[in-house]
Amino acid sequence: MATPKGERHISKDEFDALYYQIHDDAENMIDHGFRAKPEIVQANSDYIKTAGEKLRGFVWDIINDIKIANALYPTTHEELVNRRLAQERALGNCASILTLYDITMHKLNVKDDMGVEEIKHVNHEINAIRAWRTSDNKRFKDLK
Repeated sequence: MATPKGERHISKDEFDALYYQIHDDAENMIDHGFRAKPEIVQANSDYIKTAGEKLRGFVWDIINDIKIANALYPTTHEELVNRRLAQERALGNCASILTLYDITMHKLNVKDDMGVEEIKHVNHEINAIRAWRTSDNKRFKDLK
C-alpha cells in the first residue's frame, strides 16, 4: 500500500536537488548583481563582489555539512552528536544566506519580490533539515 503524500519523507535525491537549486540560485543572484539596477551594480561592484564571495562560502558550507551529516550513520551517541552538529551548521548557513540576501538586497535597493524564489528554496532546505533532525530523534532515540 502506498504511503500518503503528507506522510512521505523527502528522498535523498530530492534533498540533493534542494541544495543544488540553492547553489544555482546563488550563482544566478551573483551573476546578475543581486538583481539590482545596472547603475547601482556599477556603483557597488566591490560590495557585490564581497557579498558574492560570502554567499558562495555559505552555499558550499551547506553542501559540505549536509554531505558530512548524511555520511554518518550513528551507532554511538558521539556519532549522533556529530551528525546533529553538522545538521546545525547547515541550518546556520541557511540562516546566513537569508540574512545576506536581505541585507544585500536592502543595500542595493532591490524590490522585495525580486528574490522570492531563492528565499523559498532556502526556507524549503531549512524545513527539510528540521524534518531530518526530527526523524533522527525518532530513529536513534536509543542512542541519546
